[in-house]
Amino acid sequence: LRDCSKQVESSLSQGSGVNNTETVDLDLQIWREIETIFEKGEYTPWANAWAGMFVAALRTMRMKALRVARYLAKKKLGKMHPSEVSEDIGTALYGDLMASTVYGFPMQHMCNYEKRSIAEGAKYYFEEAIESSKSTDYACDSKTESWEVQFMIGKCCEKIASTLCEEIYQSDVSQTKRMYETMMTAAIDNYAAALGDAQKAEKAGGGQDNKNGGSSHGSREVLYRLHATRFKALLSAIRQAADERGLAETEACRISSTSWFDGSNKLQASDDDIRHNIWDLYVDCVQGLSSCRKGISYFHRAAYRLAQALHWAPAFHDPCFSLHTGSIESIPSSKRERISELDKNSFAECAASVIGTLFDKKRSHLVAVWVTTSTAPPPFEVLNDSVRKYDALRLKYIRAFVDTMIRCKQRDKIETFLSWAASSSQDLAGFYEASAMTFQGGHIGKSLLSGSGFLTKVQRAAMTALAKMILQDLAEMKKDGIIEHARKLLKDDFKLSHNLFLRLHSTPEEIQRAAHSNKPLDEVIAYCRCYLSIQSGRINDSINLNGSIDNDNAIMLSSLLEGASEKAKEMFPAKKNKLKTLKRQAEDA
Repeated sequence: LRDCSKQVESSLSQGSGVNNTETVDLDLQIWREIETIFEKGEYTPWANAWAGMFVAALRTMRMKALRVARYLAKKKLGKMHPSEVSEDIGTALYGDLMASTVYGFPMQHMCNYEKRSIAEGAKYYFEEAIESSKSTDYACDSKTESWEVQFMIGKCCEKIASTLCEEIYQSDVSQTKRMYETMMTAAIDNYAAALGDAQKAEKAGGGQDNKNGGSSHGSREVLYRLHATRFKALLSAIRQAADERGLAETEACRISSTSWFDGSNKLQASDDDIRHNIWDLYVDCVQGLSSCRKGISYFHRAAYRLAQALHWAPAFHDPCFSLHTGSIESIPSSKRERISELDKNSFAECAASVIGTLFDKKRSHLVAVWVTTSTAPPPFEVLNDSVRKYDALRLKYIRAFVDTMIRCKQRDKIETFLSWAASSSQDLAGFYEASAMTFQGGHIGKSLLSGSGFLTKVQRAAMTALAKMILQDLAEMKKDGIIEHARKLLKDDFKLSHNLFLRLHSTPEEIQRAAHSNKPLDEVIAYCRCYLSIQSGRINDSINLNGSIDNDNAIMLSSLLEGASEKAKEMFPAKKNKLKTLKRQAEDA
């Protein structure tokens, strides 16, 4: 990469001298800006800057090639059917929406306008693919499966709708509907049409929907997406501010009632009872999601969304209900009985019983998610066949699992999961980052505060969760006083916080830089508060790291961390010996 950089500089310098064009001069200016990053010794950001430009260049070349192919196919030159090329263009454009990143230099977060424009472009080509697949003017037959493309049109409509959710609600029902409602309704209509065609195709083929696992499950995937989208529309509505919630819920009812999983659910209440209508729709969505999971037990998307739906059950009953308090009895039995999964003492436990199936450790990976690609993958499989999408899905499920364990107060399960993550092999992103840091004799940085790989994010998610549970314990001890039981808990919390601090592999200077960047430092805060509370005999919650650390506070933080480490060595001497043993084992390996 360094040689490539120098060659680019030479080419730009020669072009600037000969042509003296504004474009070349601007490119050379950008090159110098990137080179400044390298000169500062920030090799990882420097490599990422070049990576952003490579991705942008490759995407540009890919799109030019696909459009040439489309032109040739329409002119009947070659053996390509235009529907297949249009499908490929739509898939490529939709793939550009993943991670919501605009590549190039500098890489930027994609704004809603850019997302909407790309999604509209993808939708256009998918619609063209379906239309041209019906044509008999070409020598070769079209291999485009209309229902698979129809499904992607639904996803495009849903993506467009997600960029319009901030529209102002219309209080007058006679006025034009929000574009958000129009696009969400279109998404559900397309999913419903795709589902009907998929089920017909599977029935005609004499088989069932795909049960091989991985990234697609045939018609079952469409069934899931249909009811997950209906659920997301309802969830968005009940989470609105109180002054807009009524309009939002009325709109969500219109959107979600266009297609039902079980028609008998819509006979439970009258049209003018919004609370009962919302519950009827919620029950129908949950039953649809549950059927996907029962049909394919390892359908990870259905498990995640069903767990989310169960967790939010009290808010669908009453949007003012607190998710952090109350038992399952807060919902009348007549309502609960319609959802078989609401069979535990709390909503969090109900959600945990579902999401926990992805973390039963029956397999060698952290969470039960995997990707399979068929010989002729549909657009949805193509989009999911990437490391980035795979990691994004796993991270989303992991964070949901950890959050659920916090609410269930199952600290032991988070600690066990953290041990799994810590013993996992290094991921590619972490490897690239480590190799960049060793450039020109540098040292591999082990700090979890500066890493950006998948495993770094996973470990921080688990560690931050444990730190928050410690801080919650301290808050309760301050309220109730340090009684005998609390003294033992404080000691256990200090031991755990010490372990979390060691796992950060960070110096006081790295912690200070992280604080200046407003990065979450719950592990450090919990460690310091536990130490001060043990030293003073009363709960001390005065330590906060909110980005405003001056020189005096930096010195105080270093002193606190040093004192806490010494106290931990005194109270837990076996910890030091254990760390030495692990170090020797690592050196022997």
